[in-house]
Amino acid sequence: MNYALTQHARKVLEERAIGIEWMEPALETPAEIEPDPGDAAVQRYYCVIPEFGGRTLRVAVNTTVST
Repeated sequence: MNYALTQHARKVLEERAIGIEWMEPALETPAEIEPDPGDAAVQRYYCVIPEFGGRTLRVAVNTTVST
């Protein structure tokens, strides 16, 4: 899967100690996808991360941008 991270996304991943290896499964095989209520161009992808204590990671994807 091709994707580009915004500067904001890189900053948040770093601040929250979220590895790219946790984000990629959310993009490739999300458990759930739902629209962002505040932006029609964005979808929210969700994935449970066992290595992160079983917490659910939400990744915001701008569907109008191509890489």
